[in-house]
Amino acid sequence: GNANRARWLWCAALVGALGAGAAATDAYWRQRLAPLQRQAQSLRDTQPLLDAVEQSRLQLRVSQARGQELEHQIDSLNKSLHECQEELTFFRKARDGKVRPARSTTGE
Repeated sequence: GNANRARWLWCAALVGALGAGAAATDAYWRQRLAPLQRQAQSLRDTQPLLDAVEQSRLQLRVSQARGQELEHQIDSLNKSLHECQEELTFFRKARDGKVRPARSTTGE
């Protein structure tokens, strides 16, 4: 009787201790893993933002290249405009008789 009862209490105590140990271990690892789970979720949440930032950077580089091309075109147009204005000024002076023919350097 008493030996069976002691053995039964010993087994019950052992099962209770193992259950308590398992519960404590579970609680410990849940507590340790919770920040990592939150961090992993944050990383998943930030991926669309990182993709949007990369897309914006690409659009910025394209816009900068286009801006440089437009500046080049504007410079070319300004040069042509300046040349046209010089020709127009020359023709107006010639029309008004203010331009003298260039002297020949050959002595003719």
